Amino acid sequence: MSAPKLTTYRFRVLGGDEENPEEFLVHGVGRDIQKTESFFADKGWGNTQSRPMTSAAVVSYFGLRRSGRYAGTWEEFEEWYLSIEPVDAVTERPTGPGLEPG
Repeated sequence: MSAPKLTTYRFRVLGGDEENPEEFLVHGVGRDIQKTESFFADKGWGNTQSRPMTSAAVVSYFGLRRSGRYAGTWEEFEEWYLSIEPVDAVTERPTGPGLEPG
């Protein structure tokens, strides 16, 4: 049996001060995507495909919150972030602790 594949979406996020921004590489996983879809529905924004830049921002927001690298609200995040650039999706084969990749 082969190891499961995990596809994540990566974004390069710049935030904070325009002269000296903080940079983060964010991996948006399934739960971040699902939260983004629910967030869009709650806001009445339609589907995520109709607003790709906003969708990237929301996925990045939830990914940063999940990983403990951002603690503010969405409204604060909107004011904080300067740029979000998509990076190619990554498919990985996660391994359990102590297991060697095959």
